[in-house]
Amino acid sequence: MDYFCVSDQYERSIDVCQQALKHLPGEPQLYFNMANAYGKMNKYEDSARMFDKAIQLAPDRAQYYANYGERSRLILDV
Repeated sequence: MDYFCVSDQYERSIDVCQQALKHLPGEPQLYFNMANAYGKMNKYEDSARMFDKAIQLAPDRAQYYANYGERSRLILDV
């Protein structure tokens, strides 16, 4: 799924993650991927919701907090 983000196909990445969530509703990486894609699209509220869900499902994954913090920093710098 990271391929889509690298390819600037953020909406497609989100669609793929949403489809995957139908089969893996508790998979935090899917929410994390969507959070990053939404952030790249400047949809910060959606991004924050997805980061919150990813962190709720996997509170021990430091990368989730790091990306969330970086995204928040970028928003405040705008």
